[in-house]
Amino acid sequence: RWQIQRAGSAGWSDLTESDRFRGTNNWMLTVVDSTLTMNGDRFRCVITNSIGTVTSTADALTVATSGVATLAGWPGWSGFADGQGPLARFNYTGSVRVDSSGTLFVADASNHTIRKITPQGLVTTFAGAPSVAGAVDGPGSKARFNGPAGVAIDRRGNVFVADARNYAIRRLTPDGTVTTFAGSLGTRGRADGPGAAASFYDPQNLTIDDADNLYIADGAGNTVRKITPNGVVSTLAGSTTGAAGSADGIGSAARFYFPAGIAVDLAGNVYVGDYNNNTVRKITPAGVVTTLAGLAGSRNYGFVNGTGSAARFDGPTGLAVDAAGNLFVADSYNDAIRLVTPEGVVTTLAGGTGVGENVDAPLLQAKFYGPRSEEHTSELQSH
Repeated sequence: RWQIQRAGSAGWSDLTESDRFRGTNNWMLTVVDSTLTMNGDRFRCVITNSIGTVTSTADALTVATSGVATLAGWPGWSGFADGQGPLARFNYTGSVRVDSSGTLFVADASNHTIRKITPQGLVTTFAGAPSVAGAVDGPGSKARFNGPAGVAIDRRGNVFVADARNYAIRRLTPDGTVTTFAGSLGTRGRADGPGAAASFYDPQNLTIDDADNLYIADGAGNTVRKITPNGVVSTLAGSTTGAAGSADGIGSAARFYFPAGIAVDLAGNVYVGDYNNNTVRKITPAGVVTTLAGLAGSRNYGFVNGTGSAARFDGPTGLAVDAAGNLFVADSYNDAIRLVTPEGVVTTLAGGTGVGENVDAPLLQAKFYGPRSEEHTSELQSH
């Protein structure tokens, strides 16, 4: 059983199961929605059997006004399990997006599933079957994915999935029914066109604007694609033949080198985590591509805060943008979350040791292990 010693108190009392304290008679205690008044409270576990009683070392709870906390999963443990918070398991998660109710949707790539996480950390499987790859439309657990890498959510609660190894964009209705929205399952290519007539080369991530247009980071295809609400696919920027590069320019004159992360702001500007160029790119609604931050080139990776080309990244992947146009970048090999202002000023928001670990702590003391996705909410959490 778990016990608590309130800050400033000398006595210990048994915890009872509640919405705040979960697993009070289990090996792991979960504290939900901790408040500043709980800062300094101490917890210990008392184990009793026929031989006797053992009491664990007490540990104190630290409640910070800002910082990183693990919402679901357990650091270093991959697998598949639905459940509450640390009891859940994932296997190589892709992007994360949040709906209007605060529910998170996760592309669980190596489990070939789409997972849901409530604001309280309860994990369930929304669609797909664990560890079963395939290319099947249908309801919930009958549907099949193959390495889903990215998710996006429209205003009606439909979830769109970049199904990377099926080379298609899938759509999940709020009841979990899966259909293929654009591309043809198992067919790889670069063709523009409506619905199944279009093809994708390596859809890694996607985002959606206020008009329900989708934007796709077509990774190894080195392009950024656009899909209208009616399913018509076009190439917004990048080489139509898939040529890699770092050139700024208009539309097909611009070059990318494995665009991995993508976000769109309220004005319709699209931002790209250009992974192999170690830069953050900007695309206007007219298709004009510029480099907002970082410097392309094989020797220009690093971990440097600064403005524009003076800043350095190392494998920028997931992106999110807030209402003010600030970008949040998952800087994967720097194990950091970076902040980029609309003017291109880069600072480090959280993490940044360059040593892959999972440590919950105040922002700059927290540690990440290869963060790959971002979603802006009022809280910053590790998933």
